[in-house]
Amino acid sequence: MNQLVWANFLHIYQPPAQTEKMLRKVAGESYRKIITGLLGSPTAKLTLNMNGCLTELLEQYGFTDLLADIRLLLERGQLELTDSAMYHAFLPGLPDDEVVRQVKLNHQLNQKYFGATYAPKGFFFPEMAYTRHLAELISSLGYHWVIIDEAGFPGDTPAYDRCYRIRGLPLQVFFRERAMSFKILSAQLGTGSLLVRDLGERLQRPEYLLTAMDGETFGHHRLGLEQLLFDIYESGELPTVTISELPVRFTNVEEVEPLTSSWALMHKDQARSEPMSRWHDANNSIHE
Repeated sequence: MNQLVWANFLHIYQPPAQTEKMLRKVAGESYRKIITGLLGSPTAKLTLNMNGCLTELLEQYGFTDLLADIRLLLERGQLELTDSAMYHAFLPGLPDDEVVRQVKLNHQLNQKYFGATYAPKGFFFPEMAYTRHLAELISSLGYHWVIIDEAGFPGDTPAYDRCYRIRGLPLQVFFRERAMSFKILSAQLGTGSLLVRDLGERLQRPEYLLTAMDGETFGHHRLGLEQLLFDIYESGELPTVTISELPVRFTNVEEVEPLTSSWALMHKDQARSEPMSRWHDANNSIHE
């Protein structure tokens, strides 16, 4: 098919101690709008990470209808959920047994609410904080793919007409397009028509657009930005797919060795070989 498809990944999270007032504000401004938009557009698809502690909060404060709608979208195949760390822990700073505990807690909690429809193939590292060691650990737990920032690509830029596999592992890796993700999350492109116009002739290429950002971007961080999603869903100009569908459509696979990275990685951090300096900077007394 000579047409661009959009694999949009959203990450939603609230800390375990979040207040009911703030949770209701975020859910009303963002989560409900995103889910309602999907329900009203039967061909629209989305890949979502929802850490288990948020699922738990939604149940605690009576958002059972929202959880039921998410389950319905999972059953309809419009939504896929990934696994992650239960409490959004920064995994490179934890011992292996705690990483595994967080992952298993996350899986058990989400499966409790979503049942058999919760069968994640993909894994999201909080902050997209990737290391080779974590990839090996996640692969050993049976996941099929991970998503990381394109800053972790060992070259100029990834090609989006193929898929990638981590060298020596049966684990595929998908690279988030940083520039386009930033254009959307910063509201430089506030409507579907602006997004389509920005993509230009790329719309006719047999490629995929892979964006990733906080789900709260739509409606909470950026009031009204959820309209971009609805515009795309309704227009049909940019078909949407889940990330797990990409290997079926793009069968050319290359092996790569991704770099240690996160979605907050800056060029200056790469230049001084300290890719995790936002969390562990040897010159920062608080970090130490």
